[in-house]
Amino acid sequence: AYAENYCYRNDTFEMRRRYEACEIGEITYAEGEYIHDTASIKPGITYGERNHWRNRTQPFFYCTHSFGPIMTITGRRPVKVVGMQSRFVSKFYEKALGPGAAALELVTLDNGALVKSIHGGLKREPGSVNYEIYGDKGCMETQRFADRDAQASGIFSKKLNVWKEGDKVCQGELETFFPQKFIEKSLAESSSGHGGSDFYATHFFIQKILGKEQGKYSIDVYTAVDMGIVGIFAHRSYLDGGKPYDIPNFRNIEEREAYRNDNVCTNSEVAGDQLVPKYINQSELPEIEQKQYDHIRRLFLAGKPYEYLNWEEKTEEELYGKSE
Repeated sequence: AYAENYCYRNDTFEMRRRYEACEIGEITYAEGEYIHDTASIKPGITYGERNHWRNRTQPFFYCTHSFGPIMTITGRRPVKVVGMQSRFVSKFYEKALGPGAAALELVTLDNGALVKSIHGGLKREPGSVNYEIYGDKGCMETQRFADRDAQASGIFSKKLNVWKEGDKVCQGELETFFPQKFIEKSLAESSSGHGGSDFYATHFFIQKILGKEQGKYSIDVYTAVDMGIVGIFAHRSYLDGGKPYDIPNFRNIEEREAYRNDNVCTNSEVAGDQLVPKYINQSELPEIEQKQYDHIRRLFLAGKPYEYLNWEEKTEEELYGKSE
């Protein structure tokens, strides 16, 4: 089972319930957005390790937070993708703050619907986790910015907007509300992490093992591969000038076997002679100096955030605390 927790957020899980109830009809277009500038928490997620996976990854390879919920809400799978990348910002890359760019996947689903999936460390606070689903009878979308007053009151959720067309064209009703948990509410409320989603990934995995009805919400291996492979083929598309790439369905043995020996990736330890660059202009990128990783390591050991904007102006004691 795949623990893509954003599929179980209060808002996305409610969107799934309403979509399955046919409240907005069949999907025609959707957007998934996961914008998170992780610079301020870099010490706590990479520990100053040069070879940490977050420091080795490529922008396209973190696509499941933005694309995964679109799949689980609608029950659709991807069949084609075009990958594009934002302007590269070298100052963030040089300071080991992130890959230096955001990634965009334009995905065609198996019913012909189109999805825009974007993710990366763009400058925005608070970060953006937003979803929009357009159907042939209405639409659903999450609030662009979290309700700070609600969060201060202990409501760790975003408002959800649902518009449903009635019997007359372009006339309908709009609901705006804080979505509530509809499965194991009392148990789920014990965990509020990631928009209320963290409880469900484990709960549904257990329910699947036990053969219970709720196990249907657990994400199986094929759906998991569909979520991640979108980024892999989007990266190939980006390197190939934006060429559309078909996405194989690994449920079919013939399509699966065609990729049995496909090791194309950015990791030389795995790719062998199939190695591809992270970026089109890989040879032109600046080298990240070891002192940047050493700085992040010391901040991690001191339990402090990454004060990258003005850290050169501070004394070592101000940055890292008193030495032993």
